[in-house]
Amino acid sequence: MSNAFGYRVVIAGQEDAWRDLMGGTKSWALLTTGRITIDGDLLEANRIHEAICLLVESLADVPEEK
Repeated sequence: MSNAFGYRVVIAGQEDAWRDLMGGTKSWALLTTGRITIDGDLLEANRIHEAICLLVESLADVPEEK
C-alpha cells in the first residue's frame, strides 16, 4: 500500500473482514490471518498497538445498520 495521502498508520481490510469483526470475531484472529492489515510506519503502529486493538475490538459493540 502506498502512502499517497501522508498517513502514518492505516488499518485496512475487506468489507467481509470488518463485518466478521463487528459480528464478534476476535480482532487477533483477523489480524494474524491478514484479513485486516496494518500498514505505514510500523514503529508508530507498534507504539500505539494497544490503542489500535481497543479501537478494533470496540467496533464489535457498534450496532450494524439495517
